Amino acid sequence: MRTILTLPAAWVPVARTDDRVTWRDGSLTLAIAPLVRRPRDPAALVPSGGTHGPIINRATATGWPYELLAIDDRDAQRLVAVYDFHGDLGVVVISGPAAELAARTSELRAILDSAMPDWRGPIVALAQLWDQKS
Repeated sequence: MRTILTLPAAWVPVARTDDRVTWRDGSLTLAIAPLVRRPRDPAALVPSGGTHGPIINRATATGWPYELLAIDDRDAQRLVAVYDFHGDLGVVVISGPAAELAARTSELRAILDSAMPDWRGPIVALAQLWDQKS
């Protein structure tokens, strides 16, 4: 179960593990974490460190709500998007130099606005077996 984004061709995959997919375009890095059940404190999903600005409430192109937060570190800045997919949360982090993030704001917001959930994964309930097509 993960978050799917529509990325321009310039973004290339650089790492894939069981729990994270990382893409790169120039000096920017985009990391997609797996979907998790909503914790009691969703703020625990936001990477720590640095100072952050206000939380901006947005919606994807298909209507999924998400919160966007900018975190400033000494050497870089991170844009953190936390998506609410009916109780499952997806986190996407874009990091890089603040100047490049600012210059590419419209492109990055379009990428973040393209998010949608992918609930496919291992079967964990009998109801899922019923839904399987032969």
